[in-house]
Amino acid sequence: MQRINVLLYLVIIVLLATCSNINYLPKDEMLYVGSEVSVHSDSIGRSKRNQLESTLEKLLRPATNSRFLGLKTKLFFYNLIGQPKRDKGLRHWMRTKIGEPPVLYSQVNLEHNTNIFNNYLENKGYFNVYTAANAISKKRKARAFYDITLGSQYHIKNVVYPTDSSVISRAIFKSKEFSTLHPGNPYDLDVIKAERVRINAYLKEIGNVYVYPNYTISDDSLTSLHGKPVVYENIYIFDSEQRFKPQIFRRSLLFNEGELFNRTNHNKSLSRLTSLGAFKFVTIQFIHNTSFDNRLDAYYYLTPLPEKSIRLEVLGKTTSANFLGSEISLNWINRNTFRGAEQLTISAFAGFDIQISGQKEYKMYNMDRYGTDATLQWPKLLTLLK
Repeated sequence: MQRINVLLYLVIIVLLATCSNINYLPKDEMLYVGSEVSVHSDSIGRSKRNQLESTLEKLLRPATNSRFLGLKTKLFFYNLIGQPKRDKGLRHWMRTKIGEPPVLYSQVNLEHNTNIFNNYLENKGYFNVYTAANAISKKRKARAFYDITLGSQYHIKNVVYPTDSSVISRAIFKSKEFSTLHPGNPYDLDVIKAERVRINAYLKEIGNVYVYPNYTISDDSLTSLHGKPVVYENIYIFDSEQRFKPQIFRRSLLFNEGELFNRTNHNKSLSRLTSLGAFKFVTIQFIHNTSFDNRLDAYYYLTPLPEKSIRLEVLGKTTSANFLGSEISLNWINRNTFRGAEQLTISAFAGFDIQISGQKEYKMYNMDRYGTDATLQWPKLLTLLK
């Protein structure tokens, strides 16, 4: 008898929540309760059709109101709280954070969703697609239906690579063993785009697109940037305050004058400059050197972090041994101690731990701690051997 009463109460709550949501709708509006997508095709099996239907349903916009245990609880609370008088306060926060406004059928664009379906299916090789969309409404609720009829999926017949004698064509032809495009595979625009990205990365990796500069830039043009540069192993360094030693840039840049462009070394160079911990921003710009064919000048723009800073930290903690404690620390940092991006950190700390509980037969202890610490980080490996 008790179970019957519980079920009866649940049914009443569901009915009240559903009815109340409908009653709060604006005049002449209907609540959008979802869509159904049906794929019809004689060329693919039931499993593939189910997969397509599931994928297409995820593309639908807008999404319906969220549910919890089958109930639109967020929508219910949105209506229950009502319109707040101000755009702040507890009531406004509850309505906007806990509640959720109704998704109206007037927000649904059947034609737009149809175009999205057709575009997605064409990208997957279904070029003969017919989509019919309609909606059914009842008691101020509306549901959309999409019936999609597919033709056969197109497959790749041939993959043709350039065969002329140019350097780039020979490189592309050589890279075909790494291709993801193969005759017989289904047509997929995403795979074709990925292949284009792969070829682009391959060409940049082997240097068939750009060549690093020889840095034969006139002193006059360089001086116009930020004064007279320091030239170190064919690298022009503009550091008027001489904050950094030139060696750190030579160690960080993994390319030399006249080398072919290599994207891996380029990315590693950026990573090394960033990991020094002395620069806030590291950007690069490649400019074509008009004095030479197929050559670039590489400009690295480095924004230093403040050389010295101080940081105060306060923390609290508990341990499994029933200790409760706190600690305060003061850290002073020098990010360029010897002009080579060496980071010196000096810390002073103090803290305490209090044992808040324990077995009666054991004595309870309180602990205090304080001290200093100093660390020095070098951006290179130190060794006594040459």
